[in-house]
Amino acid sequence: MTDGQILQRVEFSVDPGRSGLFHHGRLGDELVELVSTDGAALPVPRGIVASFDTYFGAFPEQTWFAHTSVDTVTLRVRCRGTGRVVVHRETPQLDRYEVHAVALGAGEHDHTVHIRRDDPFRAEAGRVWFEIEADTDVEVLEASWSTPDVGTPVAANVVFCTFNRLPYLRAILAAIVAHPTLAETVGRVTVVNQGDPFDLTAFPEVTGSALETRLHLLHQDNLGGCGGFSRGMWETLRSPELTHIVLLDDDIELHAESLARAIAFLGRTDGSVALGGHMLDLFHPTHLYEAGAQLDAATLLPRPILHDLDLADPEGMSDLLGRSNPDYNGWWFFALAADHVRQVGLPLPCFIRGDDIEYGIRLHQAGIRTITMSGVGVWHEPFYAKLGGWQQYFENRNLLAMASLREVGDWRGLRRHLLRSFFGNIERSRYHSASFTVMAMEDFLSGADACVQTSDDALQRCLAVTAEIGPRMVDRPDAVTEPVDRSGAATAARGGGMVSTVATLLRAPTRAAMLAGRLRRSPDPHAPSPERPANGAVWSLASLDRYAVVVADGRVAEFERDPELERELWQRFVRAWVRIKPEPALRVLEAQGERPWQPYWDTLFAEQDRRHRPG
Repeated sequence: MTDGQILQRVEFSVDPGRSGLFHHGRLGDELVELVSTDGAALPVPRGIVASFDTYFGAFPEQTWFAHTSVDTVTLRVRCRGTGRVVVHRETPQLDRYEVHAVALGAGEHDHTVHIRRDDPFRAEAGRVWFEIEADTDVEVLEASWSTPDVGTPVAANVVFCTFNRLPYLRAILAAIVAHPTLAETVGRVTVVNQGDPFDLTAFPEVTGSALETRLHLLHQDNLGGCGGFSRGMWETLRSPELTHIVLLDDDIELHAESLARAIAFLGRTDGSVALGGHMLDLFHPTHLYEAGAQLDAATLLPRPILHDLDLADPEGMSDLLGRSNPDYNGWWFFALAADHVRQVGLPLPCFIRGDDIEYGIRLHQAGIRTITMSGVGVWHEPFYAKLGGWQQYFENRNLLAMASLREVGDWRGLRRHLLRSFFGNIERSRYHSASFTVMAMEDFLSGADACVQTSDDALQRCLAVTAEIGPRMVDRPDAVTEPVDRSGAATAARGGGMVSTVATLLRAPTRAAMLAGRLRRSPDPHAPSPERPANGAVWSLASLDRYAVVVADGRVAEFERDPELERELWQRFVRAWVRIKPEPALRVLEAQGERPWQPYWDTLFAEQDRRHRPG
């Protein structure tokens, strides 16, 4: 259908619960769901307007014209039936107008519309889309956005770091194979396995496909997400034919077309940007969880951009036209050039958590901007569904290491964050989480080597703490899972737990008195254990001797106040907290070698090769 290179396919066969991300119908002022029964075409009943002004349906010309060499984009639509094809544009100033319209005669027709960068009638690039106005029943048979600009060849290494998530991986690889061109487009797919061993027979969907010869499986010890993604980068640098790297989580639901769009985009950029994929809420799949994140200048805590935007609402599309400037993008979907890695080095060896933030800061300091693009995203489990656990240790330890290494953040702000995090967990009797904050500070203060390590020793220590002091998982057959409030939860979840709520409570004049009362008052062993949602208010939980939380997977965790343990944790916290300051030795460690951390990873991965070599 097209004589150019496709930048974006318009999809018809989608999950009905997500169809609002791809297309919708209008009858007057009412939205109508359109359903493709065979996947080959989209039926539009007589009198309906089918609109592709949707997250995955519209073309983000603003991003393409700002960051690529593309000068002309061509919309091609093939349909059957009578009516009109109308192309619209919305600018960042929210001006909407018709770009082109053509009548549909009887029979089957191909229609072409050219969108040019130098269009003298366009004030500013924005978002363009097409609509079908059906006078009779119409079938939309095929549609795509393409360009005659051939770009530069892209051989992307698509990297997955996995730990015992074979069902997810099978679904991801099957989605790549099912896409019309993606299996032939990727340069390589690298699966770095850090869990139970398996071989390529675990992916029967790949057998006989174009992906079969491109799929590489590597085994290594559990070096955390950082160790897995760094291995993928390291392997890419060893293969000169590979030009780009795409990092993807193993627990996502992949939108394969998003990956194809990202690869097309990478081949037409000038090398000054890295591309982050949006994170869509797996539990509320038409909601955008974040479009990259900005960092608080003092605490370095991430603030998600466009958090919880309802993408199924046509009005929500206008919000995507704002020029966001993320400081970084999570590695659930992140694409960059191999030359970027050659320029700024490999990630900070830190096992897990914060490696993507530190790398985003490093790219920014090197003049490489991170951008995101509408229509490129994956579904991922949202952070509000996670009950704070061992991850908090790594978040806080690596936060302090990052601040020292990159000379960013305000140390007074960082100390306030640690106090808020610790205080909030103490008030909720979440002693395991409070312990992780203390352990993070103590390890940071013990020296740079404690921060720069990729073994799972610290993880095992955290798991031992959880086993010793809770939370205790209890059998509550009468428990009713309450809906988790998602409002305002994003910063809290990304920053180690209820940060915004605790920050408000720090200003309360009675807070010190409440803490003193907790330490003096002996817990009542017969106190009731009421249920609270997973992000229950600190005020209500601080007054309870015992309470239960229904977590996302349906289990019930019970917390119980322990004044003696609180005193011990407070003493350790204060001793460490007053000593928190930058650690210059981290910069000395990073400076070794030609590129940051290259000698560290060279030694480690060479050892992993020897240990896990077949035979």
